[in-house]
Amino acid sequence: IGPVRNWRRCLDYATGEYVKILWSDDLIAPTFIEKTLPYLLNYKDVGFVFTGTEIFNDKTGQREKAYFIGNTGIYDTKIFIEGSLLDSRFPSSPGNALFRKKDLDKNILLDIPNKIGSDFKMHAIGPDDLIYLLTAKDYPKFAFVNEMLSSFRTHKDSITTSSSCIKKAVLYYIAKAHFVENYITDIELKKKFNARLLGICILNM
Repeated sequence: IGPVRNWRRCLDYATGEYVKILWSDDLIAPTFIEKTLPYLLNYKDVGFVFTGTEIFNDKTGQREKAYFIGNTGIYDTKIFIEGSLLDSRFPSSPGNALFRKKDLDKNILLDIPNKIGSDFKMHAIGPDDLIYLLTAKDYPKFAFVNEMLSSFRTHKDSITTSSSCIKKAVLYYIAKAHFVENYITDIELKKKFNARLLGICILNM
């Protein structure tokens, strides 16, 4: 049924107010829920919380830290939206985040309109990113925990690793462009995003 339908099927079974998506390739620390849940329990204006991450390869032993954006605390979602659209310090996979179920019900999209015939629900590169962005637009704040409480495994069969760098970049930028076109009113931010998109296209020509 494809990964995105799979996510939605899991949501059909979920009965709690909060949901932790954990992909089959990923891990979380035993204290992940303990250290992230209070931000959603105690702050209604916080849309989601994510943690620092380690990306690791079992076979090569290679490890790298990712998505460490600053001190533990609460931030304006404008920072996340601009960062997600303009640089790579912010996560696209929600595997290191905690959300409210009602937001995932609304923001996991089965497909994204596009002109290249891509079936997003069958590869999920883009819908994962939009979970963050669509949730961020509805809340003034997000939270970050400056600890390595999640781990992403990379291997040749994973969806993101098995896709070529160019293909992956195109799919993510289609998703981001959908968000910018439909939800961003800041003209300067649109210009910056379009300039970055043009730069990526020229670089890959």
